[in-house]
Order: sequence, then C-alpha cells, then structure tokens
Amino acid sequence: MNNFFVRLLLIELRNAGFEGAKYEENLEQIVVALIALRPVARRVTRKSLDTKTGVDRLVGAVGEVIEGHAPAGLIRVRVEREEWNAVLEDSREDASLLAIGSRIKVVAIDGTRLVVNLYEGSDSQVS
Repeated sequence: MNNFFVRLLLIELRNAGFEGAKYEENLEQIVVALIALRPVARRVTRKSLDTKTGVDRLVGAVGEVIEGHAPAGLIRVRVEREEWNAVLEDSREDASLLAIGSRIKVVAIDGTRLVVNLYEGSDSQVS
C-alpha cells in the first residue's frame, strides 16, 4: 500500500478524534491483514468467474434428439431435462437423417436455439 495513502488516512483519523500510537499500531495490523488476504480473495473471485450460469451452462453438454425433423430444418433435443430447438453446426448434414435417440453435443447458443454436433463419444450418460 502506498505510504502516502496511509499517512493521509492517519491525518483524517486524527482530525476525526482518533489519536495515539495505539491506533496507528491497529492500522498497521489492518493493512497487513488486507495484504495477506488478497491472494485468497483473488482465488475466490477467479473461481466464481469460471462458473457458467443460465444457458451458457449447456455449452459442452450431451443430450439426445427427441424429434428428428421440426419445421425450418430444426430438430428437437433434450439437454439436462430441458427441451430445445436445435440446428446442426455443419449445415451440410441433413437434420432429417438424425434418428430419434441420437446423441448430440451442444457447441454454442444462437438466440433461443442450440447449435449442436452429432456426438459419438464413449460417455454413456446423457444429461
């Protein structure tokens, strides 16, 4: 912490009626504690930024096709117990060829639609 700011804080505290070496010692302890807790606060903040919420949590999730061909080239999928309209990421693939029960993986969100790829992983759990 910049020494100037500590002095400024001490001057303001003296003007407010706090005086004496005892208070300056407490202020030093507070500053040391804040400096010591800074890495902990950074770790907590960093973890909370990595947590996905809302529809962003669906990116990377595996689901299944529940309707092979809906209007406008859409398919209906179930991901994490929710039903969504979805489009295939690769527009060359024909969505009508997907069988009901085919596994898909969410790669992006486009408005109210999921963008998905056919999933052929070994993971046996569909969310």
